[in-house]
Amino acid sequence: MKKWLLVFYFVTSIGMILYFAYQNYRTGSVEDREELLAAVIFDLYEVQSLTKEDVRDIEVFRSDAGIYPYFYNVLVTLENGDALSYTWGSPEKDYFDIDVYPK
Repeated sequence: MKKWLLVFYFVTSIGMILYFAYQNYRTGSVEDREELLAAVIFDLYEVQSLTKEDVRDIEVFRSDAGIYPYFYNVLVTLENGDALSYTWGSPEKDYFDIDVYPK
């Protein structure tokens, strides 16, 4: 009886580890997304000198295609209708590319 119980716990543990590893892969690591989001917020408010009232919406996306860290995007919609798309510009994450989409 103890042998079957040990096997059950082992199989259940392996199943849970695989499930959470898949969830982390599918949704992306929270730390990676937050790192890009923090860099974007710093750029918006410190470098571009925007105010809180200038920004309408900020969304973080993870693409299904691409390689790390390029599949994370932050889309910032401004009150004037323009949109800014931020992605990392290098694997070292020392700068990012900004695409501007005018209204």
